[in-house]
Amino acid sequence: MDDNNDDAPLETSFKEFKKKKIYLTENLKSVYQDGIQSLKRKQNRKSDPRFDPRVDGICYVDDWEFLEDERAKTLKKLKKMLRQNLDPNKRKEVTDALHLVRQRIATAKDRKFRKKFMDKLQKEQIENLESGRSVRFIPRAELRKLVQNERLAQMSKRQKERYLNRKKRRFTSDDR
Repeated sequence: MDDNNDDAPLETSFKEFKKKKIYLTENLKSVYQDGIQSLKRKQNRKSDPRFDPRVDGICYVDDWEFLEDERAKTLKKLKKMLRQNLDPNKRKEVTDALHLVRQRIATAKDRKFRKKFMDKLQKEQIENLESGRSVRFIPRAELRKLVQNERLAQMSKRQKERYLNRKKRRFTSDDR
């Protein structure tokens, strides 16, 4: 008997296997290319952290940037719906949804403002620390006042007036 059997499977080590290029038939090449392209598309698309199991509730605000575009589109759609003739119940639903979206946009804007202010403050403290000057921990109440003053400084005269009137009304209604 001949020890050299042609029907025996080819034995190769894993190192040799890795070095060899895989040759695909034309049919498999197209399937392979389609798979690679779909993987690239998935990598380019940002995942929604709300439905991403890897997040575990910890994510950065930058991960949610795409929601701003989504909210803007929703706002546009709701405004368009409001212009149409709707029955009173539907109109109320749309106005409530519009109010909710506007609130979310305002909250996101406020968070961004507060974060920018805190980053600026932290940068100043680090510069003071590096230059040898004393660094003071700012209590939460004082920090709140600083943020409020900064916000008021950025408002126009009319906005400031409206804000202070609202605050005054709220304060007087609490005293009753």
